[in-house]
Amino acid sequence: MSIHKHNEAFAVQPPQDRLDSYEIYSPTHYSKSDLNLVNGEYLDDGSEDGDERTIMMGEILDIVDAVVSDTDDPTQPVITFRVLVLGGLFGLVLAVCNTVFSFKTNFFGISPYFVLLLSYPLGNFMYWSLSPRIYTLPYFKTQFTLNPGPFNFKENAIIYVIVRTAAAPAYALYNIVSQKYYLNQSLNIGWCIAFAVVTQLSGYGVAGLCRKVLVRPAAMLWPGTLTVIATLRALHEHHSAGSKDNENKDDDTASRATSDAPSAEKGKWMSKRVFLLICMSGMFAYQFLPGFVAPMLSAVSVLCYTGTFNQRLHMLGSARQGFGILSLSFDWSIIGQLGPIRSPLWAMLNQYAGLLFFVWIVAPLLWVNNAFGADQILGSDSHDGLAGRGRFTLAQAVNSPALFNSAGREISALQLVYKANHSLVLNQTAYEINQPIRITTLYAVQYFGIFVAFTSTFMHAFLWYRKDVAQRFKFAVQDLDTKDIHAQMMDRYLDVPDSWYGILLCISTIGALTVCTWGGFDLEWWGVLLSIAVSIACILPLGIVEAISGQRVATNVEAELLYGFIAPGQLTHLMTFKTLTYMGVNEALAFLEDLKLSHFVKIPPRTMFWAQIISTILCAVVNVVVGCFISERLNIGSTTVMPTEGWTAYNYQIFLSAGTIWGAIGSTNFFGPSSPYFPCLAGFAVGLVAPIIPYTLHALFPNSLWHLVNIPIIAMFHSQIGALRSDLVTPLLVAFTVNFVVKRVNFEWWKRYAFVMSSGFDVGAACALLVMLAMVTMFPRIKMPYHALNRFDIEGCLPKEVLACREYGKC
Repeated sequence: MSIHKHNEAFAVQPPQDRLDSYEIYSPTHYSKSDLNLVNGEYLDDGSEDGDERTIMMGEILDIVDAVVSDTDDPTQPVITFRVLVLGGLFGLVLAVCNTVFSFKTNFFGISPYFVLLLSYPLGNFMYWSLSPRIYTLPYFKTQFTLNPGPFNFKENAIIYVIVRTAAAPAYALYNIVSQKYYLNQSLNIGWCIAFAVVTQLSGYGVAGLCRKVLVRPAAMLWPGTLTVIATLRALHEHHSAGSKDNENKDDDTASRATSDAPSAEKGKWMSKRVFLLICMSGMFAYQFLPGFVAPMLSAVSVLCYTGTFNQRLHMLGSARQGFGILSLSFDWSIIGQLGPIRSPLWAMLNQYAGLLFFVWIVAPLLWVNNAFGADQILGSDSHDGLAGRGRFTLAQAVNSPALFNSAGREISALQLVYKANHSLVLNQTAYEINQPIRITTLYAVQYFGIFVAFTSTFMHAFLWYRKDVAQRFKFAVQDLDTKDIHAQMMDRYLDVPDSWYGILLCISTIGALTVCTWGGFDLEWWGVLLSIAVSIACILPLGIVEAISGQRVATNVEAELLYGFIAPGQLTHLMTFKTLTYMGVNEALAFLEDLKLSHFVKIPPRTMFWAQIISTILCAVVNVVVGCFISERLNIGSTTVMPTEGWTAYNYQIFLSAGTIWGAIGSTNFFGPSSPYFPCLAGFAVGLVAPIIPYTLHALFPNSLWHLVNIPIIAMFHSQIGALRSDLVTPLLVAFTVNFVVKRVNFEWWKRYAFVMSSGFDVGAACALLVMLAMVTMFPRIKMPYHALNRFDIEGCLPKEVLACREYGKC
């Protein structure tokens, strides 16, 4: 057996700034150039066939060697008391917090990267404070200790995996909230929890069976794991200059790896922990300004302060109801949505370019010209908003996930369906009276962007990574039994048998059939099997794309499109099919990425398996319980109680609207040739053509920056329909200032503190938001009086006479 170790013939020492930059990069997206630049040069793609394999594997191994340690200590404990306490505590906290935050008007979440940083000092504190005494369980004759030794690299890594698994709210919660609260269906909490668990686990079985192709080979890189590993090594190796790993590096690398410690001891730098606490406490205090004291700081809509009231101009500038052109925000829960500090600047610029192009240019032009036939009459009915009496206080609707009838009046999903055999199906009579059902211009543009993003992802991967994908997949298959050094080290541990994953797949399938048949989720047996079949068909190709490029392809809209064509008129059926299919693919990819992380950091496979399974089940339970509690506290789905300011649950409304569009109305009716939204389907064709443009320009001008133009990221612009649209200018300024200006002016400060600052701001803002939510739900009479920065209209876009009427009753 040959061992693929670092090959000196292809070893190129990465520049220090390239290596260190991994400390703060978010694993959102990586381009081919990013990975090649880790080596400090571009590798020639046109090599001879005889050397093709050597060059390709040399490139991969150089990337891995730059970030991943090539040593392992099998004696290091992994599942310890510290892991159970910190992983369980942080997992529970993030599961609760991010579930609560999913109901915010602008979704905001705590990143698990914060835990990656914070668990290090806490783990060391437990090492210094806990007794190393060995205890014996009397009946089981099992010995254990609360303190097995210094807090190690593997403990920190598995805490991160546990927390990351628990941090994202279960997608099933959208299904549950939509049916239970918006559609008023009676769902038992036990069946809801079972549905959440089944959908979370549905992709794990298939993913595990594919791990030998998608995880084990060195050719399957999974770039997102490199960020985590680099951060872990930065934390642990700075305090272990004499580690075995450093002995294997040249003197230069070893000195670089430990150079931070002495300078910190001399007082050159403030401690990261102190800096983190300062950022957290400062942001905690500040967040009360835009969140409670002065809400107008959340959305400063510049175009609404131009003088006399002009409805069209105010619609263009309104962040709440319109396009939010030039709108500013000083609210970190809005600024930090996309992680402007912790994400690569090139990825952020692509995101913001998409926002600017689609939201500030394309959508306004379509709206002004009534491109979809009735764009400007939506929301103008007196019941909805004329003179500021209803939901659309500017008497027009643009930034809303609502559905409208042919006259432009808002219509709920319940008006289009009726109950038949415990399912909600299309009421054909009601539909014919109200057709064509309309959506806002911005909502239609978002669908167009989703279609572009789906096909452009495959075209982008084909253009930039076709040789990588083909060659690495070929080498992966060839190398299944030819182990590199990381695979050989992992062979010291007991692997998870394929039968475990097969049993897990069978259990999840039987569970899905049971829940969907008797639990109230109304998907027939063939729909369950079809969703699992689609997931199985997608995992290998989408897994290869992400393993090579770092880009994940979402399948939620495509699942809706498929089922909408197969079985139109079925609302709850489609929502359940969408959830099962999307989670089957998404959870499988997340599971595979975690397996690759464990492969690189040498966590025993069976330990990782149980950590993922148990944390997934527990977080699903927490998500459902907390989600139902918050839904009731916020009166979600109520037609008589106004939603709490800032907590309008627009994400759940979007889910329900999408289910109505694709399920009740059906793909053919809503996007067919006779529909006003038929042109949106052109997005699939545009997505096939658009990536060719930057690819061709890069071929013509190889020294330009065209390789950083990423059409999938641009098309999948962050357009959370219904959220405040003040999410472009200020976040862009923050990203540019920190990741360009500060990085250029003081690289050492940026490298040491930028990610810490981002995490501190996120956690501080999250804590403040939780306190404010408790205040408004438990003590509803506690309100700030109206003043200059706290008006009924938080952005100042309404006419003065309407404001006077709503605030002081001067009508």
